Amino acid sequence: MAFTASTLTWSAVVPNVVVSVAQSHRLCAKPVKLAKLSVGRQSRVVPIRASNSTDTFDADTGATANLKEFLSDLKNVGRVRLIVNTGMGVLESVTTLEGLFYHTLPGKGEYANVIKAEENVDFHLLLSSVSGARLVTGKSMRGDFPTYTIRFLNAEKEVGASVFVMWKPGTMGDYDNGQVDAYQSLVSKYAEEVSFATTEYDI
Repeated sequence: MAFTASTLTWSAVVPNVVVSVAQSHRLCAKPVKLAKLSVGRQSRVVPIRASNSTDTFDADTGATANLKEFLSDLKNVGRVRLIVNTGMGVLESVTTLEGLFYHTLPGKGEYANVIKAEENVDFHLLLSSVSGARLVTGKSMRGDFPTYTIRFLNAEKEVGASVFVMWKPGTMGDYDNGQVDAYQSLVSKYAEEVSFATTEYDI
């Protein structure tokens, strides 16, 4: 774990998931605990294909999709809070996933990146370490409204990073038009838990 004061960029290495985020907004006292899956929860196994694949995932037909397709669909939820929790520290940043791009570091692998200097955001997700994602609909502890969270899992099913759908600035639970629909579309397309084959990005 490293903190570089000159750049205000904090990097964290979570087991099998490498991420870094800049600009902490608030800290949580306790790390996020993994929730046990209910017996009736839906799940999908989604192999990762090459980035130029033209296949579109369809839960009913069993067509395959890839992690990059999932991340592309995730952009549609709009304003989000990126969360990294190592257990020792929590770092969060509010942004959108617009402008997400990919870059491969020799000897390390391919990363999905969101870099926005104007928001002091610097986020990197190692694709080969993302074994799956869990889509969790919950209820706010600060008000009577639903919350929507996408949790990226490593090979041990531990949460390495989360994407929390954020409401309009200055409100509590008042989402922008289309945000909830975009999240529900993710659930309809991928189910509440989706698994990715990581061999495509292994070094």
